[in-house]
Amino acid sequence: HRGVKSHGCGVCGKSFTQKSTLHDHLNLHSGARPYRCSYCDVRFAHKPAIRRHLKEQHGKTTAQNVL
Repeated sequence: HRGVKSHGCGVCGKSFTQKSTLHDHLNLHSGARPYRCSYCDVRFAHKPAIRRHLKEQHGKTTAQNVL
């Protein structure tokens, strides 16, 4: 169902429509930064953050270089 936030965070109770968004959110609670830039080794907790970094810092428009 569209718009239904069925994936809830067990730590703070915030809910998300997509399971992948919940996983990125859980990185905030755990401190994990699994998305690494292959150009400069900077790490991020959220996939959108590394996509923005790649575009702004390295002129890349795809997350192809995310490790």
